[in-house]
Amino acid sequence: MFQMYLKITLLLSIIVPTIVGNPRMALSQEIIFQTFGQIHVGDENIRGWPIISGRCFEISLGAINKGDQIELNYQPYGLENAFIRLGGAELRLTPQTPSPGQKRPNYWGGGASVSVISNKSTPNGDLEICSENVKIGSGQIDYDDFMVSNITVYKYADISNNSGNLTDIQKIQNYFEEALGVDAESVQLSLLEAGLYLGEIDGVWSKPTRQAFVNALDWHYSRAGSVDLSTERDFYDLVEFIRNSFFDEDSGLARWPTGSSFVLSAMAHRDFNIALNNMKIIDQKLANYGYPKRARVVSAKNGWFVVAAGMYTNSGCEQKSIIFKRAALIPGDSYCAPENKFWWGD
Repeated sequence: MFQMYLKITLLLSIIVPTIVGNPRMALSQEIIFQTFGQIHVGDENIRGWPIISGRCFEISLGAINKGDQIELNYQPYGLENAFIRLGGAELRLTPQTPSPGQKRPNYWGGGASVSVISNKSTPNGDLEICSENVKIGSGQIDYDDFMVSNITVYKYADISNNSGNLTDIQKIQNYFEEALGVDAESVQLSLLEAGLYLGEIDGVWSKPTRQAFVNALDWHYSRAGSVDLSTERDFYDLVEFIRNSFFDEDSGLARWPTGSSFVLSAMAHRDFNIALNNMKIIDQKLANYGYPKRARVVSAKNGWFVVAAGMYTNSGCEQKSIIFKRAALIPGDSYCAPENKFWWGD
């Protein structure tokens, strides 16, 4: 089996500043690798194909900072079982589909693209395009053979405050990842209440989390100027400031009562699992109608589990109740219940 890594360093480097909302917030788009030739990845010599580059084709990226987004654009041929690897993180590539009547997708597909965010900084980063063993579990080894062509790799980096120090978004990522699980989830909840984050509340630094902070910083730069992120306390103060600046009591996104909140009660069940399943159904309906992340299960003081379609002021709750009922998003007997009918924890 021929195992060899082919390493190519691109001589072409183009930086195109892309301004996002305010000159303080900028992303650089840099082409760090490009080739129009055909690359053969796998372990089998095939007539008419280029010489095998090995199980993986390795691309030197140069210096990569934590949080940089690496985008691979390519054209595949016969690609069925492959992935890319960056800094230990792996991401599976979308397989091609065989043509009608064919067992293998032996044709040049259209242009494809995949992005991955670097989870660490390194002076010499490598991006690998790798083949997978198609006989895992059989005790045999046979790597998928495929070709890629027209490869272009972009690096998108935040160059805000470009003074050789960490950028604001990198500082935020560091503070977020150093936070305990509950604290990180609390940050995401604050961003959700601000209407900036619509991902899962999981305490994980992900693309939606990063984008929420990018939007928050862009807004802050344009209205309040620069951000002081010298300490962890500064980070949490920024989160609180953003949440309070954007929070709309009638958005339905509030996760805690304000003292005069009303819960739009769609249905109630004795069994939590039944309530949870119905909540997921209503949540999807609301999301399809343009109101994501409003549905949740709350515990009523009478012992029932209530499927809520958001929390609002009294008038806001009545208005949303009418809108949601007319669109058949919630049952016709849904009603607004005051916050003191529910348990909210400490």
